[in-house]
Amino acid sequence: MINALKPLLEDHTFKKYMHNAKFDQLVLKKAGVEVHGLAFDTLVAARLVVRDW
Repeated sequence: MINALKPLLEDHTFKKYMHNAKFDQLVLKKAGVEVHGLAFDTLVAARLVVRDW
């Protein structure tokens, strides 16, 4: 599965919207995938909207 997604995840022209991107990028890097083109992390947005979360 990771090999099928690797070209998309490493393509900087394809924007990625992730939740908790820091964790996902760490796990994917250990699997040999470098994520490029991260546009937005929804976890950051959630923490801005809900401060006591």
